[in-house]
Amino acid sequence: MELTLPTPVLYLLLFISGLFWAVLGLGYKVADQYRCRTAGFARVMFVCAGLVCGIAAFLTERTTWGDWRLWALALGAGVLFFLVLLLLMPAYRLGPASVVWIVVNLGTLVPILLSPFFNERLYWFFDPLLLGLFILMLLAFQRGMAQAKDTTPATGLLFLLVLMAVFLSNGVLLAAPKWQSILFEGANRLGYLTIFYFGGAAATLVADLLRKESLPSTRSEWKAGLLAGFSGAVGMLLFMSVIRLPAAVVFSLNGGVSLLGGVVLTTLIYRERLNTLKVTGLALGMVVLLTAVLRGPLVEKLQHFCEHHAITGVSSTYGRSASEKPAE
Repeated sequence: MELTLPTPVLYLLLFISGLFWAVLGLGYKVADQYRCRTAGFARVMFVCAGLVCGIAAFLTERTTWGDWRLWALALGAGVLFFLVLLLLMPAYRLGPASVVWIVVNLGTLVPILLSPFFNERLYWFFDPLLLGLFILMLLAFQRGMAQAKDTTPATGLLFLLVLMAVFLSNGVLLAAPKWQSILFEGANRLGYLTIFYFGGAAATLVADLLRKESLPSTRSEWKAGLLAGFSGAVGMLLFMSVIRLPAAVVFSLNGGVSLLGGVVLTTLIYRERLNTLKVTGLALGMVVLLTAVLRGPLVEKLQHFCEHHAITGVSSTYGRSASEKPAE
């Protein structure tokens, strides 16, 4: 699918990809509920997603499999994805799943802030507001968890540190498809995803061999892994089809839908308690995402407003000096 598709279709694809990523977040929570080993769960997820993307690649796209740049970028991103999961699974045990999934989605701020490296515009006087709101959101969640007694104070601090690590590492991971799109000018998307997922699977094997863990996955790891793998692969396929749209639009809209869907699913299924500060954190998270989506139009309107009033002020001043010259 190319960018010649009508704009409403592109936004629809982004919306649907966000829904699939919301189910991916549920898969993470299921893995935590069954106390799955991170490597065992991730291996099933990576292999399932790799097979889906590999079949799609061989059926629909011509891939330059011999290009070392494709392998280097995809393998590096796959290993980083496994490292993100190594951080993410303990995070689900330290605090509410809804909070974890919000921070996962707010990792979209990282590729947005990297927009200049994608030859896209960054609003230096506006975008720091996004980071400020993000910090306020984390503080609101931390206080909300303390009031609800979801975590002990020590665990709460550890939870915040893990969340920050998840935010940064997942943000860098999300930027990788944008680099891929620029490097290969829209080609090799499905080939990238295939290598990406199988690279992550290889990282899980290395990790288990180093720790001398059992390689076969358990039944619970298969259930959670297949759910996360299929939903993540479909979401990623749709996401990559519109990746050449501006980063602020792609990441914010997709992340917003994934955020809402993930929070709704985990809250309804696991019945997590809400209080005023947690709701405040949710509201701040949504403000961050909406601000990211609308930041371009908002800045343009603000600039137009400032320029209009500046010109009007200058015109009125010169007009008064010409026609209403004070008497000497």
